[in-house]
Amino acid sequence: MFYRPTVAFINLDHLLHNFRVIRRLAGPHSPLAPVVKSNAYGHGIIPIAQELNRAGAEWLAVSLTEEGLELRRHGIIGPVLILGGCYPDQAEEIVSSSLTPVVTTAELARTLNEAARMIGRPVPIHLKMETGLGRLGILPKDLPFFIQYLKEMPFILLEGICTSFSSVDDLKMAKEQIDVFERTAEDLSREFGRPLIRHIAHTGGLLRGLNRPGWVIRPGIMLYGYTRGLAEAQVDLKPVLTWRTEIYKVQAFPEGYPIGYSGLYRATKGSRIALLPIGYSDGLLRSYMGAGEVLICGKRAPLVGRFSMDWTMAEIGHIPGAKAGDEVILLGTQGREHISAEEMAARAKTIVDEVLVSIAGRVPRIPRKDGIILGEGNR
Repeated sequence: MFYRPTVAFINLDHLLHNFRVIRRLAGPHSPLAPVVKSNAYGHGIIPIAQELNRAGAEWLAVSLTEEGLELRRHGIIGPVLILGGCYPDQAEEIVSSSLTPVVTTAELARTLNEAARMIGRPVPIHLKMETGLGRLGILPKDLPFFIQYLKEMPFILLEGICTSFSSVDDLKMAKEQIDVFERTAEDLSREFGRPLIRHIAHTGGLLRGLNRPGWVIRPGIMLYGYTRGLAEAQVDLKPVLTWRTEIYKVQAFPEGYPIGYSGLYRATKGSRIALLPIGYSDGLLRSYMGAGEVLICGKRAPLVGRFSMDWTMAEIGHIPGAKAGDEVILLGTQGREHISAEEMAARAKTIVDEVLVSIAGRVPRIPRKDGIILGEGNR
């Protein structure tokens, strides 16, 4: 039982719809590695991963070894790719749990080889190449060293190669990165005498047509119903998450009365203030102060005053019927009104991803499918 009405409903039907849209765009020859890092972009990693697994995703991609281990603990047995930087002291758990790490350092390769030798089976790895992002990847000048180093490790199986776009808005730069990546992948395939799995495209790369047939695609934010403004008109996506709470209390204050810490907002004539049991410790961004709105009784209500850790106020003087217990929508649809994560991000001067992953762990994620709540929710 949830004792507080501040929750996030996760629509698994919308997730499956978005997955099918991505599958159609990817074409029949490109496997998918849905990205479920950062608690599935704030949606709840386990129900999301389980649903994608059942839907036929060839891979699942995470950022941390810990996330991969969590998937294994919940019975997900398919290929799991660890995109982020793994650490040498995690090597034994990576190998024993049959996770596939992305390798960018010689030290990680060495410890993985030793762990695989002790366990008695080779560990598949993917190398990440630096092609223009300037972050984790191996520089092309260092590749000959890595090739020789890996050839001396009998328990390392080079399975794939990957990189990340710096920007898909700069198509010239993106295509230059693809050229570097393709040349490197061909060199590695010749050196090791076998074809390698290749992946570079994320949501933006897919929507910009920057993938190649047969290459794995790593869709992220698109799975959850958003494109960061790319090709929105052409892509039928459905938001997966609805964030809601309920009015705790309604109070009428005299004109000029200070509302919230420091009295940043003063009640106006006819003000009625709805106290909402949600604050910045739930992930409501403080940059949303002074710009945010919620939906109450099918109408928009401005958030007023300074957000506190556990409480936020909304001005409902223009919604005379609103009362304690009424539903409040922060993200989602109520009546004819809708607030998207893109709208919230624009008002808070950030990006959709931050809005979603900032929703705190104390907000239960409640999965729904075919209109039915599944289980008791999770964080």
